[in-house]
This record gives sequence, C-alpha cells and structure tokens, in this order.
Amino acid sequence: MTDSTLTGFHRHCLSKGLSFVSWRMPGDNLPLTIPVKPVKIISGLLPLSTKGFIFAPFDISRDALWFKAEMLISGYKVEPGHFIDAGPDVKPEIAPALPHSTDKQSYIEGFNLMMDAIKAGKITKGVLSRAIRIPFQSTEHAPLLFNDLCQAFPEAFVYLLYAPVTGIWLGASPELLISSAGSRIRTMALAGTRPAGTLGEWGAKELDEQEWVSRYIKAKLEISGCSGIEQTPVYTAKAGNVEHLRTDFQAMVTSDKVNNVLNNLHPTPAVCGWPVDEARDVINDAEGYNRSFYTGYLGPVNIGNMTSLYVNLRCMQAIDNEAALYAGGGITKGSDAGKEWDETSIKSRTLLVEIEKIRNLAH
Repeated sequence: MTDSTLTGFHRHCLSKGLSFVSWRMPGDNLPLTIPVKPVKIISGLLPLSTKGFIFAPFDISRDALWFKAEMLISGYKVEPGHFIDAGPDVKPEIAPALPHSTDKQSYIEGFNLMMDAIKAGKITKGVLSRAIRIPFQSTEHAPLLFNDLCQAFPEAFVYLLYAPVTGIWLGASPELLISSAGSRIRTMALAGTRPAGTLGEWGAKELDEQEWVSRYIKAKLEISGCSGIEQTPVYTAKAGNVEHLRTDFQAMVTSDKVNNVLNNLHPTPAVCGWPVDEARDVINDAEGYNRSFYTGYLGPVNIGNMTSLYVNLRCMQAIDNEAALYAGGGITKGSDAGKEWDETSIKSRTLLVEIEKIRNLAH
C-alpha cells in the first residue's frame, strides 16, 4: 500500500476484498478504524466484555457481523505496520445483492396495505421504507463519501464498512439506540420528520408518533431492570436537511442487564411501528424487499470503556458500480401516500446531495 491516508487504505481494502470498518463518533474530529480478517458471524448476546464493532440487521432473528478490535487505527493516517494484507476474506456462498428501486406505484400499494392493517386494528403505526438504486463507483467513491459525510454531519454517527457477506455499507445516522458507560446508559426517542427550518408548530401526527416512541422506550427501560430513569422534554433536533422531534433518556443499570436493554429496545416503533411484532409482519408484506441492515443497529463495543450503538439510518449499500439508498417514514391513520413518498425523497437527499459533491470532485 503506497497511499498512507485513510482514503488510500479504504481503496486498497475494497480492491483486495479485505474487511474493515471505519467510524466517526458524533462531535469527534477523528475516525477510528478496525481492519479485520475474517469478520465473524454472531447471534445472541452482544459480546460486551471484548472490544469490537457490531453490525446487526433489522430482523432480530438473523445473524450480526462482529469486527473484533485486535487492531485499532486512529485518525486519517495509516502506518504500514497497522495493515495486515493476508489475502481476501473467504467469499460467501451467496453473494450480496442490492434490492430493486421501489417505484411510486409499488410504494403506494405497500402504503395501502399498511393502511388496511391500521384500519383493521392490527397496528396503530407502521414504518414503510423504500430503496433507491443509483449508479455509484464503489471503490472510488465510497472512501470520498465517508470523508465528506464526516465533514458535513459533525453531530451524526458516520461509518464506512465492508465485508464480503454484505458489500459496502455507509451512512450518517442521527439516532442513538443505546450507549453504555459503567452503570449509566443513554438512549433517545426520535420520531416525526419535516424539512429543516420549518416554521410553526409540529402537527398532531408527528407529536403522536413521538409520544408512542417515548412511552415505548420508557416502558422497555423499566422492564429491563433500569432504575433512576430520567427523560428530557420533547425538543426539535436538526439532522442534515430535515429535523425531528426528540426526547433523551438516561438511566442506571447493572452491566449484566445491558443486553436486556438492547434486546428490548430493538427495533423501536420509530423504525418498525406499533405494536412492534405485528408491525414487523406488515412491513414484510408491504415493502417488497429485505431491509437487511437498514434500520438495524451498529457501533463500537467496549472501545474506550464505552459502548455506543446507533440505528442504521440515512444509509446506503454499494456493490460494484451501483448503490441502494434507503429511506422510510411512519404511517398512521392520518397519513397521506403522496406526502409520505415526498418525505422519503427529502430524507434520501441527505446522501444524494453529498454523493453529487464527491462525483464532481472525482472528475
């Protein structure tokens, strides 16, 4: 490897099929990177006693990826001794694939199916998402996009990840699922979306969504054995070109119950719906594609004596010369199909705008 920058390291790994994950914590200046071979497949409890990075899917019955931190690189410069080039990881039996783009007619059909479930009383809320396929030169553009997202979204959790079983994933998530340091944990309720800078009060639909998610999280913290639960008043939080309603929570919990909290929180009504189990079944019928790691969770585990897991939002998956962006929104009895479609378009602009920037820079 002749390019000692992190961008050069990323490109080398991608061209050679070598697994790695890089991430930048909200508010930090420098990213951290774990080069790993091979990536491990895990299920069940999160290995909180070891250092690494977890990449877990939306569907809790499916396996997660574990990047063990045998080596940890800090910053944008990579020393030759930090990198072990022992050949590519073993390729999976089934190569990863991108979903097809969701056209508007298919989205409306899924919306109507979800509304039927709401009217029948099966669910109160569902989260309907769609995939957007675009041309994307993965090896060339993904490292540039990671750098750009770090600069553009200083308060987001930004990551770039590659493994043979997943292809490239990257994104800039605004939503913390859970952080744990000692006996204190933090989480948040994040729901409702509108363009950033919108004037006036939030609508009843968005306020109701936020209330459902907040109640859910508080109840899950209680049944997980947390004590001293505190929550902030609802406030508006900016996330790129959109803003959300947000409530922050903190609580005390013993280390042996952190996995209970995680398993009880994921997936939240903000990315699934309510009731969660019933909403998940409706999602499988309505969306027409496998979410895979979109709306799953990811983050560093036991790095710097802290575990910080984020919901995988504002993200994309890239393979060869194409990518799929993912965006979704909450559907309730007061939802309008056209407005919900437009909301997903607004959310997808978070990445699309930055992708256009790096395309211009690359030419």
